Amino acid sequence: MISNNKRTTEIEASHRRILLEHAEQKRILQGINTVNNLVINSTSINEMLDQILDEFLQLFTCQRAWLTFPCDPQAEFLLVPKEKTVPQWPGAGIDNLKLPMDDFSKSVISEALANNHPIAYDSQKRKIHRSMTEVFGVASQLLMAIYPKVGKPWLLGIHHCGQEHIYTENDIDLFNALGGRLADGLSSMLSEQITQQSEALQRALLNNTNSPIAIRDLAGKYLLTNRKFNEVFGNVNDCLIGNDGRSIFSQADCQLMDFNNAQVVLQQRSMEFEERLPTVNGIKTFLSSTSPLFDSDNKIYAVCTIATDITARLEAEKEIYRLAHYDDLTQLPNRLKIKKELTTAIEQSTQSRKFGALIYADLDNFKTLNDTKGHSYGDMLLKETARILKSCISAQDLVARIGGDEFLIILQQLDLDEQAALDEVSVIANRVLSSLQTVFVGDDFQHHVTASLGITLFNGQQQSAEELLKRVDAATYMAKKAGRNNIQYFDPSLQQQLEYRARIASQILDAIAEDNFEIYYQAQVDSVAKVIGAEALIRWNHPELGMISPADFIPLAEENDSIIALGNWVMLQGCRQLVLWQ
Repeated sequence: MISNNKRTTEIEASHRRILLEHAEQKRILQGINTVNNLVINSTSINEMLDQILDEFLQLFTCQRAWLTFPCDPQAEFLLVPKEKTVPQWPGAGIDNLKLPMDDFSKSVISEALANNHPIAYDSQKRKIHRSMTEVFGVASQLLMAIYPKVGKPWLLGIHHCGQEHIYTENDIDLFNALGGRLADGLSSMLSEQITQQSEALQRALLNNTNSPIAIRDLAGKYLLTNRKFNEVFGNVNDCLIGNDGRSIFSQADCQLMDFNNAQVVLQQRSMEFEERLPTVNGIKTFLSSTSPLFDSDNKIYAVCTIATDITARLEAEKEIYRLAHYDDLTQLPNRLKIKKELTTAIEQSTQSRKFGALIYADLDNFKTLNDTKGHSYGDMLLKETARILKSCISAQDLVARIGGDEFLIILQQLDLDEQAALDEVSVIANRVLSSLQTVFVGDDFQHHVTASLGITLFNGQQQSAEELLKRVDAATYMAKKAGRNNIQYFDPSLQQQLEYRARIASQILDAIAEDNFEIYYQAQVDSVAKVIGAEALIRWNHPELGMISPADFIPLAEENDSIIALGNWVMLQGCRQLVLWQ
């Protein structure tokens, strides 16, 4: 009978053990399944950790479940970003708790990192540190380092508070399995978080840049446009995405952009293009920097274009060019521009073997009008002169303002024969001369306008642009000297006269300083031959050119404003002579 009772007791004990093992296995499977579902269905890291740590409290009937990050013994602080504690124990409901890193914490973290399985602290395994019991009421703890694929390791742990819990193999296996699954969940969540942050950063960069940006696939379909692109080109509600752009741009614009993108794909490198495109504020010019985008197989799958509006810059450059090459008053080419045009005309003459000509027009007595009636009337006359000169020439010829009252006409593609070319020039020059012979009427005055014209022919590159300008200037000087309001053609002897004139004009002030001028006194007498005064006559005794007549140097002194200094010198010499005579 005793034997049967013993047998029955053993069977019942075995049955209970089987039931307990079954319950334990069921608990483990349910816990793993629950955590799996939480990992899969959670929408954020916080939500996942909150729910998983709640599940830890139930699965292990513990009073606290927590995570610290980073799991690093060299860290200055022990950060607890997430914990779950039953209300009656310290730390309940406190996330992001920051604790000082003491020697015990360092040793715990170092041991966790050194082992690839959970570490139990209870009376049968490792002794819990006294501070843990005093501060947090911890009687035993189970912890492990978990390794998400992104970032540093975390430390996962549970606390049994108040009453010790001896951790079984099942506890440790379950904790290990759940820790691994939590690491997988963190890997996924952190990767997604990094991806979202990266995408958010890219969107922020794209949408906060001041340049329109667009990405198009190889079929020309728009994959992405930034906020500036949408604002500039009127891409309302991303209507371009998935389309080829013809809802906003013309077919010609699309073909141009497609061609440029094709060049980038063909050459597999970044390129820049100047593109004129319609915007919500009219046609603008963009410098489009276009680059190929490569996939993981190093194949181009799209092109990215960053467009910079250079309309204002081009307009500024155009205005700078205009100011540098055109006269602001008459809008005619200036001296710099006409010299370039003259060089081109010489080259064309060389190719065609046809003659060309320069006509230099210098308004007579313009300084008088400017000085007596003011610059406003002078400006009006200059603008009218520009209009008249343009009306006298053909579309292929050019007129420029090269000085205050000086204009230059370039006649191109005249006859192959020199005499025939001279005849053509003569007709045009006489037309210019007669057209300028007019009366300029002011508010209370009339000014009779005439001009002096100088002419020189050119054929090919026998003379440079500079030389031709010197020649036509010399011819104009002779027209002035011949009484104004006439036409003079360049003669080689004119050049010698011009060089002589320029030489003595440049040396007048030096001659005053070096006392190269001389004064001769001619007595003035009355009716009875009594000397009543003397007339001072100035002469220039040049050390190289000899005696120079006042008829040569006085007009030049008047032109370059050295006449005042010369007059002062004469007055000084006269006063000195009076002192000597006394």
